[in-house]
Amino acid sequence: ANAAAKKAAAARKNAAATYKPILLGSNALYVLLRAANWQQAIQARQLVGSITLWILQYVSYQGILDDASTFSSNNNSDALAGGKYLDLLGLTIVIQFGTALWSNKFYWLLCIIPPVGLWTLYSTLKGSMPGSSDGNGTKQDAATPSESEEVTNRRQKRAEQRRQKLS
Repeated sequence: ANAAAKKAAAARKNAAATYKPILLGSNALYVLLRAANWQQAIQARQLVGSITLWILQYVSYQGILDDASTFSSNNNSDALAGGKYLDLLGLTIVIQFGTALWSNKFYWLLCIIPPVGLWTLYSTLKGSMPGSSDGNGTKQDAATPSESEEVTNRRQKRAEQRRQKLS
């Protein structure tokens, strides 16, 4: 258990080393761009928008760090740790530079966040209900006790095979 905690702490530290300079650099450039156009930057709407984006970036940064600490290093896929938080970070950076360079209409992209959040919540709740569809049009019924024992035995057998591979 201690080794897993050390591994998670190291992954979190590596993610922080990767994303902190990106965030600091992009926000420093954003502030410089806003300072160059200071008449527009001192508007109340612009200040509220900038603060909102910084809060969203902080939330996404914390989510990336949390996800990195739970992300499996044995995962052979090319997926990055961070998942939806990386998407949120990318969206906020696009909005920042879009509003600083072109138009405040880029703030309308923030309207993407609530529907995506609602869809995520819906799919999470729907997937956890017994008898829900598995996405292929077939119903998932609650497993009978003999089926659940069979599934448990198969999982244990696979876990044992993986341990033997790694040894």
